[in-house]
Amino acid sequence: MTPISKIETLQGLMVEMLNKYIPDAEIWFPNIAIRKNIHILTIALAAKEFLDARGIRSDEYRLLNDKIQFSFYPAASIEDQPDLQRLWSRLLANALDPNFESENVRVCFIGILKELAPLDALILDKINSFFLSSEGEEVTSFSKTEITKESPEIPDNEYWLSMHNLFRLGCIWPSSFEKVIQIGSSPIGKSGSLDPISLTPLGMAFLKACLN
Repeated sequence: MTPISKIETLQGLMVEMLNKYIPDAEIWFPNIAIRKNIHILTIALAAKEFLDARGIRSDEYRLLNDKIQFSFYPAASIEDQPDLQRLWSRLLANALDPNFESENVRVCFIGILKELAPLDALILDKINSFFLSSEGEEVTSFSKTEITKESPEIPDNEYWLSMHNLFRLGCIWPSSFEKVIQIGSSPIGKSGSLDPISLTPLGMAFLKACLN
């Protein structure tokens, strides 16, 4: 059997299996294709609104490279949380914006977005607000008290879970980083916790691309 005939045989088996099991898949995952299209359309329309507000016409959009397109579409299409969809739409808007530096739109941001929970996004948004309100004054360190000041309802265990996830994703690190070592995914140092924290260079770039 030639390589081509082997491939054709495999394709035939795959079609046979799909025809057999797709009805069951629709029971397990009803309207999954429709829901994915709704999610990506929601994100795309929000991105267009951002670009319209900047005065950028559709014929001025920057062409997305294949790596961004092929990574963005399948990942963004499964996001159903409005707070996270907003971050996806910001990233898409900045990727299309010819005035936004293209080197600041990185494929790794897509991987970070895929791993975020709504509370993670809320914490990043609060950290970002410190930068926007600092009026040029450099802010480098953030404590739990500052981050949760207007959100006392955040359970303590959920807050630390989000902080460790952001640390794992490379967005934050302990402010006294030189005194900290890492074992597995947990930072250990004199304070024994992620308080206070600082944004990593990756975290700063992520905020710029996905929250501004």
